[in-house]
Amino acid sequence: VLTNIPVGTNPWGVAYDSVKGEVFVSNSGGNTVSVRSDTSNSVVANVTVGSNPVGLSYDLALGEIFVSNVGSNEVSVISDTNNTVLTTIQVGDYTVATVYDATKGEVFVSNANDNTLSVISDTSNAIVKTVTMPATAYPYGLAYDSGLNEIFVANHADNTVSAVSDSTNAVVETVTVGTTPEFLAYDSAKNEIFVSNSANKSVSVISDSAITSTSPSPTESVSPTSTESTSPSPTVPEFSSATLIFALIAIVTFCAVALTVKKSARNLL
Repeated sequence: VLTNIPVGTNPWGVAYDSVKGEVFVSNSGGNTVSVRSDTSNSVVANVTVGSNPVGLSYDLALGEIFVSNVGSNEVSVISDTNNTVLTTIQVGDYTVATVYDATKGEVFVSNANDNTLSVISDTSNAIVKTVTMPATAYPYGLAYDSGLNEIFVANHADNTVSAVSDSTNAVVETVTVGTTPEFLAYDSAKNEIFVSNSANKSVSVISDSAITSTSPSPTESVSPTSTESTSPSPTVPEFSSATLIFALIAIVTFCAVALTVKKSARNLL
């Protein structure tokens, strides 16, 4: 840890502005976004936004920050030129996260209570599409896959992740992950999506080429395979106590007869 920087109340999300060399931090408890310089590691501005700001995403093309305000169901758009709010866009109910699609110039916003995604054009700052998610999804965290031009959505309530095509704005695949998935991150080098599963303390890794989770399911054992032989042990016959007594009597009788025969043979000689 190089340093600790005081910001606002209940800091939640962060987004990095690579052009200005600044970090934007949403302060959910203070309804502000703090702007920190990565040169001086100090706060250079505080921007007032909507109620309970949480998710942030940086629009490289326009130099803007999109902020999801979960308490007021809106998205604030901040200019990184003067650190002021340019506009506010009303979206769905309980807007949790935002993610920027550089290919389409659009911002996707998850509306958890509505089970929808709002698609915002960064040119018009208007909603151009609403994506309907599965009824039990409760969409939460988002990540943009630049390799496939898809948005990956953590479905908090049904333990899945859905892939949404930015061409059709429709769900193209859904995979099962761990329990209560929340946040996602895209690895552009390996084309993989990392998913945090808060309830079972795990991370699922999804290959975007196969759209198949490589994380074991919660019920799947990950113990090493045993190298011991699995052939059954030889069985030992069991005898009752009565059988053993009869066998003992037979042996004693045989010995007595043999002794009698031996004495008779000796008398004959």
